[in-house]
Amino acid sequence: MSTVLFLLGIEDSNCVMMRSISPQGASYELNGSIDIHMDLNHPALKKAVVVLGGADAGVPAVGKPDLIFNCITDADSSPRALKLAMQLIRQHQVPVINRPVHVLKTRRDDVAATLAGIPGLIAPATVRLKPSSHREILDALEQGPVGYPAILRHVGTHGGSTMLLLRSPDDAPLLEQIACDGSEYYLISFVDFRDPDGLYRKTRLVFVGNQVFARHQLASSHWNVHASARDEMAQRPDLVLAEEQFLQGFSSDVFPLLADRLQAIRERLKLDYFSIDCSLRPNGDFLLFEANASGNALRQSDLDRFPFLRKPVQQLRAAVTRMLLQQPA
Repeated sequence: MSTVLFLLGIEDSNCVMMRSISPQGASYELNGSIDIHMDLNHPALKKAVVVLGGADAGVPAVGKPDLIFNCITDADSSPRALKLAMQLIRQHQVPVINRPVHVLKTRRDDVAATLAGIPGLIAPATVRLKPSSHREILDALEQGPVGYPAILRHVGTHGGSTMLLLRSPDDAPLLEQIACDGSEYYLISFVDFRDPDGLYRKTRLVFVGNQVFARHQLASSHWNVHASARDEMAQRPDLVLAEEQFLQGFSSDVFPLLADRLQAIRERLKLDYFSIDCSLRPNGDFLLFEANASGNALRQSDLDRFPFLRKPVQQLRAAVTRMLLQQPA
């Protein structure tokens, strides 16, 4: 039996998303952490969970586990919880998955700088700013390293709902959607990744120890490619088949072409479990969108429409379980 201690955290804002409250208990979500422990079950695996941060920001005393899995993943929203995790980890000399000191270096601007210079990898220039006016955003675009076109997105978010694409100064009116109230934002150089057929494709790869798995490849007619693209793909059997074939052939057909770059990413980020979103360009380049530990790839909705996605989930659960039990991959 192997005891794994999963560390989760409350964001520095002290906000917790409540899903429901009933006589049987409360259901909540901790943004900035992944609840990967919910998807892992094995007779030789004993799970323990500690939540760090919040108003009572102490570090509890816990029994010594065999392994610690740091599930506090967002360097933007949860740095305080990550630092508490560092204190707890120092109490025990045991292996750690995703050490907080490395997670703290996965802000989008840090990742862009860390991965810059890898041959064949495009890591768009990224800057972080805290504008007091819309004029400051425009000045940063005109004078800084990013320039037009650029994506503006709220710090600490991973979905597509907080993103704006500013193609030129003519798009300045779009900034009326942005609150200059002390909030922080990223400016990210936008690289047009439209494929020859006019569609945008986003690929997710998941690193588990020394292995890399293809998780999905979404296709959309819009540059902001997210889960909603599945509705569009469902109307195109050719796109569904292309994704299925990509997933099936990744290890034999695609991975060998990317192996050196993926190894360089792993070595520079120093994480054990993380994912990257990217676009694989026709000329062989690798366009990076993000790389961090914030994605929980061990569950999938919509299996009725896309049953072939069940296998990648099963493979990832098995790989993570092996890593926790310290069995050979």
